[in-house]
Amino acid sequence: MIVAQEGAAGIAAEELSRQKAAQRVQRAIVALTGFCAFLDLYATQPLLPLLMRLFHATEAHVSLTVSAATVGVAISAPFVGLLGDRFGRKPVIVVSLFALTIPTALAATSGSLTSLIVWRFLQGLIMPGIFAVMMAYVSEEWEGRGAGSMMATYVTGSVLAALSAVFSRGLSPSISSGVILLRRWAF
Repeated sequence: MIVAQEGAAGIAAEELSRQKAAQRVQRAIVALTGFCAFLDLYATQPLLPLLMRLFHATEAHVSLTVSAATVGVAISAPFVGLLGDRFGRKPVIVVSLFALTIPTALAATSGSLTSLIVWRFLQGLIMPGIFAVMMAYVSEEWEGRGAGSMMATYVTGSVLAALSAVFSRGLSPSISSGVILLRRWAF
């Protein structure tokens, strides 16, 4: 009888360990999703001085790379919730993550400021499919205290993305060389 109880306790401990590992993976995915979506939103901020030189443009013109993404978010955010309701939260998030790679790659290889602004606008249209729907997903998937903790994880990932954009301004000179080389190679 004691052996059976010890065996059951071992199985229960093993299951608890697996659940905790799964929770850590889920937490990492939620944080990484927030980080990636918001990093894309703020991506051009530290590059504005470089973009001014690269495209021989004014500060106001290159600032449109940030504004265009923000306008895209403002336009599509009210509607992505409907997509999440219709098709499910997780599929909308996953499709949005993959869809975001297309305008992101095209923005990275833009040959003109106008095309960069267009791609940034399209990024903005897609981004709410990630960050707006993720908040609804978290509140539905993790109930009670778990939802608050997971939402804090998501917000932490998002804030780290914004801070990464701000702190990467110091890296702009070294990034500049690589971007200019990439632009020459691509066009």
